[in-house]
Amino acid sequence: MGYPSCAMLGSPPHATQSPSRLRRLRSTHLVAGLLLLLLLLLLRGPSLADPLGIDEGGMTTIGVEWVEDVFTGESGSSLYGDHWIDRPPLILALYGLADLAGGEFGVRLLGLAAALVSALLAGVIAERIAGRRAWIPAAFVTGCLLSSPVLDGDRTPGELLASVPATAAIALLVGVAVHDASTRPPLTQRRRVALLVGAGIAIACAPLVKQSALDAGVAAAAWLAWRAWSARRDAAGRHLVLRDAGALAAGFVGTASAAVLLALRAGASIDSLAYALIGFRVDVLGALQSQTETPLDRVGRLLDPAAVSGLLFLLLLAPVGILIARRGAAGSAGLVLLGGWLLGAVIGISGGGYFWAHYLLQLAVPVGVALGVLLARRSLRPTVAVVGVLAIVALSGQLIRADDTPSARLVDAGYRPQSQQSVLVIADFLRRNSSPDEQVMVMYARANIAYHAERTPATPYAWSSMYRALPEARDELLRALSGPERAAWLVEWHRPTAFRMDRDGRVRAAIKVGYRKVGVLCGTPVLVRNDRATPSVVLPVERCNTAGPERVYGKQPVIRGFERPGDRRMRT
Repeated sequence: MGYPSCAMLGSPPHATQSPSRLRRLRSTHLVAGLLLLLLLLLLRGPSLADPLGIDEGGMTTIGVEWVEDVFTGESGSSLYGDHWIDRPPLILALYGLADLAGGEFGVRLLGLAAALVSALLAGVIAERIAGRRAWIPAAFVTGCLLSSPVLDGDRTPGELLASVPATAAIALLVGVAVHDASTRPPLTQRRRVALLVGAGIAIACAPLVKQSALDAGVAAAAWLAWRAWSARRDAAGRHLVLRDAGALAAGFVGTASAAVLLALRAGASIDSLAYALIGFRVDVLGALQSQTETPLDRVGRLLDPAAVSGLLFLLLLAPVGILIARRGAAGSAGLVLLGGWLLGAVIGISGGGYFWAHYLLQLAVPVGVALGVLLARRSLRPTVAVVGVLAIVALSGQLIRADDTPSARLVDAGYRPQSQQSVLVIADFLRRNSSPDEQVMVMYARANIAYHAERTPATPYAWSSMYRALPEARDELLRALSGPERAAWLVEWHRPTAFRMDRDGRVRAAIKVGYRKVGVLCGTPVLVRNDRATPSVVLPVERCNTAGPERVYGKQPVIRGFERPGDRRMRT
């Protein structure tokens, strides 16, 4: 069973078969695709209504405003409008458009669509290399891995979104490689250029979503290098390699240039964009090493989620599938492309620095394809067993996520509570007690509080790594806490001395002079400007006593809020 081949991937492999045979094949492919969609809905359904997490909420806040700036041609005071973030523009556009189209649910559906498309493309790649029987294991294993809660796959992380263009690029390259290795008439020059330009576009889109998504680019470079070596004594072969490299480069450069122009339209500069995407990573790695655990300790965080999700065990089998790919329709090119793809994913993960569990999603699709090639020569039973185990693990992860206070061992394994209860309670408190034009400073950061509170952040920086690595971010923090223009509200998510910061005491002094404590929610102090009156305090509907006591300071009246029917972000 396979997935219908697209013309852009080359001539259909069943083109010589009868129309009735092709109709039956397409029917079975459609059934398999629908079953895959049902599996993904089963695995991801429990989290479709979950509130947006830290990165999702923070980047959606930036993305919505940045998309509006791009359309209007307005520019703000920082890199992306009035915000600064070390992320490429395409991921912000995706989050922003998804939220504008459907709010939080739109962002969740974006993740579902990305997982489905990547899994379908994984099936296409495996089928073209190893035949129709490779489609089901490749697509279903990939879908399960991309939906694993322990890897945050049931959310909408950047690695999941970047997997779509990366996988599309490999599918296009494999289509070309299959034609090169076959005895059928070669591709016309126009179609070959179109396929390679499309692959170059997709290769560029992947790091424009997540800059670590270099896997398709590494695979393409390995493929070109292998062909150049093979054709080193063949002038015609060398010319074809150069022409193919030019087509890839044209697609890549054109797409990257368009993205940069959009960023410039919204106020970014070349220097600031380059520093955010590359230079900041170098600076923050130095800050992390001096302020927290060692790089080896951070890498160790990946072992538990890799093992619990099942990815680690499948990764050990992936080289076998890659070696078998050499016997497939693409010949040695299949081995080179899959090997380069997996190597590129490892490189991308290694350069991330923080080593969160969702980094491992970058391995999911190449591992899924390799498993598809490996299992294509076997009966359906091993595939059913592997997919069944992965599905049970993923569904069990959804149950574990339902615990608001998981054990330390589960947290180490990669599981995070799904409710974001503390964030939602604090955001609800801010929304009930502040006016829409008041700014909120979350120290040092919890990027999704401003999103759920529907309030403007007081500085362009919404992640703690920025305050730890950028002197200008710390200056902005002091500005936001000092003087007549200081933020109206302050959430002390972290203490001023967290991350070995505020060694000179300036942050503590600014807070002491300019703010008073109005309440403690979920164990987190919430402060207000000391020159701002609070005639009354409205507490949220939800409580989170397990995270700490709930207290109110001052003599003003205190009431418990009621749930407003139109408030879409109230529930946990």
